[in-house]
Amino acid sequence: MHSPVAYAADYILPYPSYMPGHKLYKLEQIWDSAQKYWHFGDIVKFKYYQGLADKKLVEAKVLFEHEQYLLAVDAIWISNDSLVKAGEHLGIAIKSGKQLSNKAEIYKQALDKHKEERIKLREELPEVIIWEDENNPPVMLNIYEELRI
Repeated sequence: MHSPVAYAADYILPYPSYMPGHKLYKLEQIWDSAQKYWHFGDIVKFKYYQGLADKKLVEAKVLFEHEQYLLAVDAIWISNDSLVKAGEHLGIAIKSGKQLSNKAEIYKQALDKHKEERIKLREELPEVIIWEDENNPPVMLNIYEELRI
């Protein structure tokens, strides 16, 4: 007879959502921004910002794969900012006396996953890219710095 085996699932990033260029992308960006005002309380804000950080990291990965570096760097910046805000709201909730050890563990797993993905991207991408488009002057993108760990 087989004994039961317990498996621990790793932290899983979401499936990519609408990408820049899709007709619903702008609408989704507006929706994401508007949701910030509907989420009251630090625990819910923690979940919102952590979800946004994950979503933008996945978006950045796909954009980097398609060499859309300027858009990818923007997504990474939002992911970085959202991950920090998630941690701030989690910290405030914990300081207020709420027992959130499970949320703290989830946040730690998210940080580890983001770090793992950033390390992979740093290994795959050039450190600096000069982004040129026909309507604007060239922009130097320090990919390595944007993917800081």
